[in-house]
Amino acid sequence: MATGKTDSMDGPKGMLHRYLQVGREALLWKIEGLSEYDVRRPLTPTGTVEWWPDDRRNVTLHTILVHMIAETHRHAGHADIVRELVDGSRGLRATSANLPDFDDAEWASHRDAIERAARAANGSGE
Repeated sequence: MATGKTDSMDGPKGMLHRYLQVGREALLWKIEGLSEYDVRRPLTPTGTVEWWPDDRRNVTLHTILVHMIAETHRHAGHADIVRELVDGSRGLRATSANLPDFDDAEWASHRDAIERAARAANGSGE
């Protein structure tokens, strides 16, 4: 993966960015030019995921791609939590937080409301 270039993206952050970019480019290349039929048709034996429930075990390329996107988003959510714990950064991306413009007091009030709703749903009230 080394490019031999030295720039501001060197180090752990740059390495992660390059790996994600190469993975994205590889996936786009693999699906480029495929028809709707090719994306959705079941392939055997790779069209079976043995450890999935019987009703979802036979899959298409489309199913696998959607599953991988969901997995990637789940891990990105974990990264969201870690980043917020590290330096307080929140949101979808630097240019679009995709969150209400609350101050600390409003966020605290929002969290408290969610906590009360969770306790009420659990039967512990308050």
